[in-house]
Amino acid sequence: MASQIKTITYTVGESGALSEKSNSMAPQYGGIQGEHYATQLVFQIDKEKVDLSVESGQALAVRVECKDGAGGYHSSGVLTLDNTDTTTAKATYLIPQAITNAGGVAQFHLVVAVSTLDEQEKPVAENIRYSFPVQVYFKDSSSNAPGKDVLVRDVGSMAAVVKQYAE
Repeated sequence: MASQIKTITYTVGESGALSEKSNSMAPQYGGIQGEHYATQLVFQIDKEKVDLSVESGQALAVRVECKDGAGGYHSSGVLTLDNTDTTTAKATYLIPQAITNAGGVAQFHLVVAVSTLDEQEKPVAENIRYSFPVQVYFKDSSSNAPGKDVLVRDVGSMAAVVKQYAE
């Protein structure tokens, strides 16, 4: 049975990013420490309030940057924008284990970069816009981990088997 992916949706407008669940900036539950791609962030960008248009000679790139619960820095690759809706564009980011391993509260920013390109279509200048930070917390996994007594029993059982065959 496949597990379901948790989804946390934020709306990005003039005022930054707000969770649709609570309509606030409060940290949202993102799952258990150590999970891999079990939670996705969906940033709904209000097209009327955030200009995503680019001119000829420019390129648009959207990514997510994160400071994990231990202070480590992470940056996603370029995300694909879903522009099928006429009023919002959606950027979806699956949270990898590299971020959840730290546990605690991670802080995410949606980053929208408009690059000016030279004749070879290489970026020469960027205009970068960040959303307000959104916070996601990961519950400590230590309560779900097997204890030392399990390892001692396993080691003891193996020692008994080896002793039995040695005799």
